[in-house]
Amino acid sequence: EVVASTNEFEQSGHGWRFKVAFPTAFTGADILQERINVIAIDHRGAPSTLRIDGAVQLGFIRDALTPSEIETLIDFGSGGNSVEYVQQGWSGQEPQHTWTEGHQSTIALPFAMPGARYGIEILAWPFIAGDKLPGQTMHVSIGETRIHTFHVGVGQQLLECEISSELTQAGKAIIRFDLPDATRASDLVASPDGRILAMAFRRLKLKRYLETASAFDPYRRRG
Repeated sequence: EVVASTNEFEQSGHGWRFKVAFPTAFTGADILQERINVIAIDHRGAPSTLRIDGAVQLGFIRDALTPSEIETLIDFGSGGNSVEYVQQGWSGQEPQHTWTEGHQSTIALPFAMPGARYGIEILAWPFIAGDKLPGQTMHVSIGETRIHTFHVGVGQQLLECEISSELTQAGKAIIRFDLPDATRASDLVASPDGRILAMAFRRLKLKRYLETASAFDPYRRRG
């Protein structure tokens, strides 16, 4: 059954992006179990099923195993809502993402239920330059408390960490990303880009974990 379609596309990086108006809500599990498929029809009328990339698919799997409610979804692409949340240490919005700029970047996030257990999920990729710079390190902190350290290699990555209930207080929390490997692009590659780059953020989710989280929840504390 065809529920939505479009023939309007816009170029995005090395590919194309499009939007369709879906008539009902759906979850990542619907896509993983192929209850929903996206089919592309070429100019000859031949169909091909579009596949989601591995990082996004991993996010769907985690959502299926660990029930949660998305409270805030930040889109770092052009026209997205990231300008409402970013503070210091960010470059301008590009078609799909925003680069961190400098060795420290911050965002401000509110918690609708202070004292609950939360997590953040980031879809991002690092600035790398072959053997000169094979990856990036990113420390994530709230105040003086470091909540996670990521070592990010080549390609788009799905990065997720928990925010303990002790840190989810009323008001907005300042989440700090420390980026010790941030490097001026023009120092490593043939580019006029003088920005000090580390990570390109595409999307960030603030998720509140539900009490009904399954036994497979990788973030549930063990006794």
